[in-house]
Amino acid sequence: MKEFAYPLVDDLKVGLRPNDNHKAKGLTDLRNAKINKDGLVPFVELTNSITGQSVSWPYPQLFIGTNYRLLCTQTSVYSIDSNWTLTEELSGLSAGSTLWDFTDYGDYFVLANGSVIVYINHGTVDTPVSPAVYASMTSNSTFPRCATYCNFNGQLIGGNVKSTWHDCGISSVCWSNIGNVVFTPKPNQAGYRPNMPYDGEVMRVKELKSAAIVYCENGIMAMIPHQEMWRWEHIKDIGVPYKGAISGDKDSHIFVDKQGVLWTLGKDLTLTELGYSEFMNELTLTSTVISHDNGKDEYYISDGVKGFILTKFGLSRVHQLVTSCCSVDGTSVGFFKTDNNKEFRLATNNLDFGIRALKTLAVLEVGISNLDTVYSALDWKSDNNADLYNTSPWIPLNPTGVSYPGITASDFIVKLRSDSYEEIDLEYVVTRVKLSDKRAHRGYDMSWSGHSRAPMQR
Repeated sequence: MKEFAYPLVDDLKVGLRPNDNHKAKGLTDLRNAKINKDGLVPFVELTNSITGQSVSWPYPQLFIGTNYRLLCTQTSVYSIDSNWTLTEELSGLSAGSTLWDFTDYGDYFVLANGSVIVYINHGTVDTPVSPAVYASMTSNSTFPRCATYCNFNGQLIGGNVKSTWHDCGISSVCWSNIGNVVFTPKPNQAGYRPNMPYDGEVMRVKELKSAAIVYCENGIMAMIPHQEMWRWEHIKDIGVPYKGAISGDKDSHIFVDKQGVLWTLGKDLTLTELGYSEFMNELTLTSTVISHDNGKDEYYISDGVKGFILTKFGLSRVHQLVTSCCSVDGTSVGFFKTDNNKEFRLATNNLDFGIRALKTLAVLEVGISNLDTVYSALDWKSDNNADLYNTSPWIPLNPTGVSYPGITASDFIVKLRSDSYEEIDLEYVVTRVKLSDKRAHRGYDMSWSGHSRAPMQR
């Protein structure tokens, strides 16, 4: 009986499938591995350099600024020295209805959670405070309290105004003078927009190189400098579910919208749909936090129950549920919980190999390390109209990375697992298939040529 080899290489390089089309490239499950250009490599855990701080989702939050390193719980602010030792600077602060925002200005910063503003008090030119001290306020006559701020080219932009400020409210945006943080309206400098063109709250304002982006509950808009004013450009009708559901830097943002779709917004305001709603909707979106590891340019996405990591090559599940992270001196550090599941797992999309007739998956070849602990199994069905699959027993791969399922069906899902993920390095999976039902076979389809699942006659 003729045997055909179907390599599954491109599927590994995609990671979790971006959409739930059964014919799409990608995997239906991938846990504790990351995608790179050659295949799958082990997930590398974040380091927690600070002991004694428990995680109460979504806290604590870690902020690394130009001159300040901060750790924030819901009601306290700590400074962090070069040895990662904490000093409590402020405690008993009002708990905000949202996450902290950190806006860095080098010698000073603005830290806000919607209920309180924390800053560095240098005093005034006439009465300086030396050394400068941590201070807090709810607002003052020139500085409204907002739930979110960002630094756009030296100008402080606030959104979701909580204190009394002209006719502003939760759907408002305001901005300071250029070069200082005085918000008192002034022609061609400080000002405000009382209502964004979307119902609901402003969730977050965040800077890109070309614009400040206003992420609202029901839409997204860009504030683009135009002469001495702003030009407002609509980005998207669907908004974001939570302040934490946006992350990134001045080059690009990653966010998940209220429908669970993951997007990237580039510095040129190009909006690109990444997809993954099948997996993002497993999360409680109103508790979802995206944290950017700026050193590796990777994003952790979690609601405190399930977690994912997004690299430039694709998405996978991980056991670390990250509240915040960053790269410091070349090391990825952060705060996280764990779901305690450190298995490596993989499951392919539905495979019919381009032939609807019955066929036998005779051999499975896996290019993987750590062979002593790797097992394979198949989900399969013979009825094209059936929704439920049968599941074979798990069998270990032999020392050369091969197993012999010998199952005849019309559709298959190939699964792999290992109790440990640390040494998993997977380059390819090859399935070897024999045609059992030759009534529908008149030679294999040459249109597969060059495809990652193209059959190779043997």
